[in-house]
Amino acid sequence: MSAIRAAAERLASVPGAPHVLPVRLTLEDITTPPREEFVIGSMIPFAKSSVIFGPTSVGKSALAAQIAFAFAGGVGSLWGLPLHPGGGPVLVDTAEDTLDDWKRKGAAIQAGGGLDAAQMRRALERLYVMDKSEGVARLSEVVTVREPSSPATPERIVTRRIGQPTHEQENVIAAALEIGALFVLVETASRLVEEEDNPSFAALQSALGRIGRETGAAVTVTHHATKAATRENDAAIESARGGGALVANARNALALFPADPEAAKPYADRFPAEDVVILSHGKATSSTRRRAPLVLVRTDATWGAVFRLPDEVELSPAMERVNAERMDHERQRERDQLHRLFEVVERVLPTRPALSPSWLRDNAARDLGIAKHRIEPLVQRALDAGVLRVNKRSDRGITVTLGADPRKPIAAARADSGESAEDAA
Repeated sequence: MSAIRAAAERLASVPGAPHVLPVRLTLEDITTPPREEFVIGSMIPFAKSSVIFGPTSVGKSALAAQIAFAFAGGVGSLWGLPLHPGGGPVLVDTAEDTLDDWKRKGAAIQAGGGLDAAQMRRALERLYVMDKSEGVARLSEVVTVREPSSPATPERIVTRRIGQPTHEQENVIAAALEIGALFVLVETASRLVEEEDNPSFAALQSALGRIGRETGAAVTVTHHATKAATRENDAAIESARGGGALVANARNALALFPADPEAAKPYADRFPAEDVVILSHGKATSSTRRRAPLVLVRTDATWGAVFRLPDEVELSPAMERVNAERMDHERQRERDQLHRLFEVVERVLPTRPALSPSWLRDNAARDLGIAKHRIEPLVQRALDAGVLRVNKRSDRGITVTLGADPRKPIAAARADSGESAEDAA
């Protein structure tokens, strides 16, 4: 121990040096290591920071609120995943939604979030909200400091940018310790930093990590996806907006994105495609593996949205009618888009026989009346439906030509093309 004491004395003599001493692992440490514990499943670890990110309006805040209420209420499981036994107090530090917004979230969860009356009462007794939707909300600040490079060379000045704690960070720690919070939810990352760059996000993650260490709570921050990831529906952890340090320095990351057409297909007869989402476990801790993506359905309650497993959704007759109307509208919109696509291809083919999906994407968005990133998926749907056909394949991709005219009845379209019913079968 004399070497450790000597090291401590040396550290104490260095101004501003962190007093962190090295320790050795013992045989007992590695024979019976502490089991890592999580808020839900193998996601959102205690005493560490996590990120939930996704496109705007996909329902990140509603999903995080549902986890928070279920955990505070001591619910045993959510979406088929175990919640930490007994749950515990929750602190919501919101720089995005107001206190009134959280009242509406609670009303939505009471109406359709799966908590019984006793669990809801317990949740309300253990969930606390700090409303910072107005004013200063930063948990850390990146500052520039100038200091001597070492005691031996005081004439040499080093300039550094470092993250330093704020009064708001200390306030969150004090509040979490006061209520014994086991889960701290912070919303949203863009309101907690001056710039969404790597230095600012690294400092924010240091702040979130400190909150977790000081309180033992699982700390989770919500964040947005990039515009490109939103367009391409890309849930990779690199798709979080701004500096990559926010996710790279987190210990756990979840992504909530709309389901792609293939994943949504099994539920097409029950739910509008826009209501089917995928919760992806993008980054796990060192002691666990990422869990498989989870398909959830967004169901709208009177005061907001909640998420359920598809098989758990019991639709009332009124909701069935609303869903049927929405799906009919969605199908009609797709038919209209296929009609316009056919007309555009019909008009362009005589002047440009080698017509590729990428050419349509770059040149026909205005005529089709849809965003560029939606054109190639529309072309694929047209190919699947026979409205367009593949004209030629090459290493560079495909070109397309006309198929069955979607504006005509099927029998008439077959007659025009010379195809018989037996041929179609």
